[in-house]
Amino acid sequence: GKAFEGHIGYTAEKWSASFNGIWGTDTPGSSGDQYTILDLILTWDPSERLSLWLNADWNHDDNSRDRSADAYGIAVAGRYAWSERLGTALRLEYVADDRQLYGLPGDSKLWSITATTDYSVTEHLIVKGEIRHDGGRVGKSSDDLYIDTDDLAPGLYTAQNQTVIGAQVIYNF
Repeated sequence: GKAFEGHIGYTAEKWSASFNGIWGTDTPGSSGDQYTILDLILTWDPSERLSLWLNADWNHDDNSRDRSADAYGIAVAGRYAWSERLGTALRLEYVADDRQLYGLPGDSKLWSITATTDYSVTEHLIVKGEIRHDGGRVGKSSDDLYIDTDDLAPGLYTAQNQTVIGAQVIYNF
């Protein structure tokens, strides 16, 4: 398949804007299936300590074998530097998708909130801690969304919400 990719952007001292797109076929050898992705990214640094950003995406899949489907997502985030070594970030994300995935009903809506704290132990060593909570629905139901380790029966195992806590150690060299 052939596709076209484009980008236009602008960067100033305290903000930037970027618009990206892909259009074409998503199946090799197919001329009827059209796939479109549009992506907008905005950043703003109102001060040396605070950074804010927004990312919005729209996806359209016009599949001649099945049906047309649309999905969109938006994420907003910010990071505040308490000092040269310590920072905290908060990110909110929302995705809506009307296509059918893995045999599940369409009209899915998913959201998440993530809080991250980062600390530079040395110039090259960074430690991060993160907590993320996800929720949403698949189809018209709020049930059966995330992996449920308590149910060991065959099939797709899911639960309504999930919270994940993680830690990361990064060494830059």
